[in-house]
Amino acid sequence: MIANLLRFKSSIKLATQWILKGQDSTSAVLQTVLSRFLIIGVNVGTGIITARFLGPEGRGEQSAMILWPMFLANTLTLGLPTSVVYNFRKYPEERAKFFAAALLIGTLTGLAATIFGIALMPLLLKNYSGEVVTFARLLMFNSPIVLVQLIILSALEANGEFSASNRLRLLIPSITLLLLILLLVINALNPFTSSLAYVLNGIPIFAWTLVQLWKRIKPQWSNLRSATRRLLDYGFRSYGISLLGTVAANIDQALVVGFLSPTAMGTYVVALSLSRMLSVFQEAFKTVLFPKTAGQPVDEIIRMTGQAARVNLILMISIGLITVILSPLLLNLLYGSEFIEAAPTLNILVVQVVVNGTTMVLAQAFMASGKPGTVTVLQGIGLGLNIPCMIFLIPSMGLIGAALSLLISTSFRLAFILVSFPLFLKARPPSLIITKQDIRLITQKVLALGRS
Repeated sequence: MIANLLRFKSSIKLATQWILKGQDSTSAVLQTVLSRFLIIGVNVGTGIITARFLGPEGRGEQSAMILWPMFLANTLTLGLPTSVVYNFRKYPEERAKFFAAALLIGTLTGLAATIFGIALMPLLLKNYSGEVVTFARLLMFNSPIVLVQLIILSALEANGEFSASNRLRLLIPSITLLLLILLLVINALNPFTSSLAYVLNGIPIFAWTLVQLWKRIKPQWSNLRSATRRLLDYGFRSYGISLLGTVAANIDQALVVGFLSPTAMGTYVVALSLSRMLSVFQEAFKTVLFPKTAGQPVDEIIRMTGQAARVNLILMISIGLITVILSPLLLNLLYGSEFIEAAPTLNILVVQVVVNGTTMVLAQAFMASGKPGTVTVLQGIGLGLNIPCMIFLIPSMGLIGAALSLLISTSFRLAFILVSFPLFLKARPPSLIITKQDIRLITQKVLALGRS
């Protein structure tokens, strides 16, 4: 009995060490999934605090203020994060120059986002008080840091340092949670102070990680013309994907801010954040899949992408069904009775997350094949449906209209991605039906994990 317990303890220890190292694709995915679950847990904690102590109106004001620095910074990435991964992997001997060029471009575009946001904030937050508008303008100075953080994460993942990337992604919201608890203890929690907790959370971790990465890569600042040209060449071709992805992920909140009250915004953000918990699997597969497949033969890229998409789909559907069945209970338990009315909106958003997760995993095949422009065009067509749907449905249907608009546009994007495989890669799209081989592979990985 004691011997069996010791063997079990040893197996758990070895399995944990294998996952934490994240050196192969399976352990990297498992580690990323684990870190995303931890991030979800932390975000649930921050969401509970802000929802219960600020209420729908205060939560809406806070969300409006912290939305724009992130949104505008992500719309001006110029495709740098994906370009860093692609060029680091394809030209490893020139990483120092690529890193230097990416940091320089990221800082400049971040400053442009700051200026742009400050100028437009009175128009963007026309339904909010003057204090909220002024504070939102101040928060725009965080945009350059947001952009450089994205570059740092991409550089870590391109180097295969998924453990460091996952730690960074986890530490940032953890600091937010600690700051919110501190604000509660000193009785200083309000929409403005809580917004600072969300915006200032990553600065110390960002600075430390940048210094460490700087020491290892040693960016070279001379003769950056060639590195800049190649970064922007791939970046501009992939920029449409990141731009459209950012707009698709945030346009609903932007339009809810413009059309509806702060209370409606607070209710919508709660439903949105709870539904986005399902994207943990998609983000894990997407984070690992692109660096692992970049530069591989097309057949191998499609095989790996299809397998990842099928496993991701079955995981998201399983968790999604549970979320839909328990949605009123979850909203009441986590956020309070004021937010139960968000249940119908939440249910639609859960379906949208499943469809979107499948789309984004499949899109990695085009990124890895060096054809990001095709996905840009196809995603643009889908997003082109989203904005007019929202403009038409939000005023008449409120939050349900916003959720339905997202689902409609996301469904079209999935259809476009599937059609693009034979058109642009000259290959059949991967099957999305789980096969015996997929189940056998999953079983083998689980058994291997138990034996390690």
